[in-house]
Amino acid sequence: MPQFDKHNCVMVCALYDYTPQQPNELQFSRDDILKVTDHFDETWLMAENTRTHETGFIPYNYVTENSEIAGALSAWYSVTRVEAEVRLLTPGTELGSYMIRPSRKENIYALSVRTKVNDQVRIRHFQIYKSNDGFYVDANYVFKCVNDLITFYREHPIMDNCTLTTPCEREKPQVPFQDAELDRSMIKLISLIDSGNFGEVWLGRIQCVDVAVKKPLCIAAKEDFLREAKKMHAIWHPQLVQFLGVCIKPESEPILIVTEYMKNGSLSNFLPSPEGLKLGRLELLLILDQVANGMCYLESKAFVHRDLRAANVFVAENLQIKVGDFGQSKMLTVPSNTPLVYNRMYLPYSFNVHILADFNQSTLDIKTPVRWSSPEALVNENEVNSKSDVWQFGILSYEVFTHGGRPYDQYEDKASVVKAIRSAEKLEKPTKCPQLYYAIMTACWQLRQIDRPTFKELKHNLEDIIESIDDRYVPDWANGSY
Repeated sequence: MPQFDKHNCVMVCALYDYTPQQPNELQFSRDDILKVTDHFDETWLMAENTRTHETGFIPYNYVTENSEIAGALSAWYSVTRVEAEVRLLTPGTELGSYMIRPSRKENIYALSVRTKVNDQVRIRHFQIYKSNDGFYVDANYVFKCVNDLITFYREHPIMDNCTLTTPCEREKPQVPFQDAELDRSMIKLISLIDSGNFGEVWLGRIQCVDVAVKKPLCIAAKEDFLREAKKMHAIWHPQLVQFLGVCIKPESEPILIVTEYMKNGSLSNFLPSPEGLKLGRLELLLILDQVANGMCYLESKAFVHRDLRAANVFVAENLQIKVGDFGQSKMLTVPSNTPLVYNRMYLPYSFNVHILADFNQSTLDIKTPVRWSSPEALVNENEVNSKSDVWQFGILSYEVFTHGGRPYDQYEDKASVVKAIRSAEKLEKPTKCPQLYYAIMTACWQLRQIDRPTFKELKHNLEDIIESIDDRYVPDWANGSY
């Protein structure tokens, strides 16, 4: 999100065309320069279009702020190295596709390119250095701006068999709806995606946007759905399924929870599919890195998922991974007197209740399938916290590397599974799982919560393993180092 300073307006560039959904939103086209004058929350900015001189709210994820690479903004992504590899490894991406992104090193950009080495698809990474004379990858070729550098390497190989072609294709991000309460008449139900004992999930559409619509099947489930909507409303992150709104009127109709639509469904269904079975060790690690990224955010918000498993992780069209299904989740702490606000609109009074009372309600029965339960969850739900999610992340890792294998598959009865969990019996190392990562998995299954890593530690260690598997940074021609 662009950093806003009331004394210095921020100039941003539009990454996509945007058509307003509400009267107070601003219309703009790709490459328009917008002047940010204020910000309302994490998802909406007030801006002026310098081309049309109109003002209004804009979604933050449709723009980028970076004056030094203005001519190459179509290739700019605010992503990490690992996230760049996720995008560039997407099936169907052409050789030579590239993106420019931040580097871990200060005042340096990185150029990530899809190429082939020995007939194997590889992602190569190049440092883009900045000097008083300009920008360069090779110190023998210095350019006034990044756009000139990119133009040069689209005509000349940056290394053997590696010539830039086009920027990595990007999909338009989901636009956050302004109102938490949606008009039921806006939602068109198209087809049933899934159903269970308590509810159904439908593919729906609001205007031209595909959405997922969840509704209860019975009156008793209505309150559970209302609590779930409140939880989803309180959080936002790119690796979490995005809450778009809720329908609560008329009261005679079932509540509808509207979220973004994940075309490839759940990870549990995707992994054993023909496309999922093609994924190699690196791709599977990249999936887990995305999950860890979302869970880091939840951990930072003292938000416990309590049901982290492949069935509740979802796959977008471009293989982007998002954690969803927050029906069992709870927030450990909430600032006092915090009203429920979604973007710029307050929820209706009947919906505006204090979150903490709902989040701290415990249930005597364990709704999470026992094979994913942590030892403390089997004994006392009040002891469940983010370290319990870490335990489940280890089990999820087993699912990922076995392409949907069932944990503790050697045990058919619940009692045997419970005994194995309470004794911290470790799941076997899957064939595709690197030994270094298996050590991380087993650390997740320590009996004492204090002995388990945090998600922040997990993500750091996971990315170190991903980078150690195959160092794809090419030599630094400036000083001969890597």
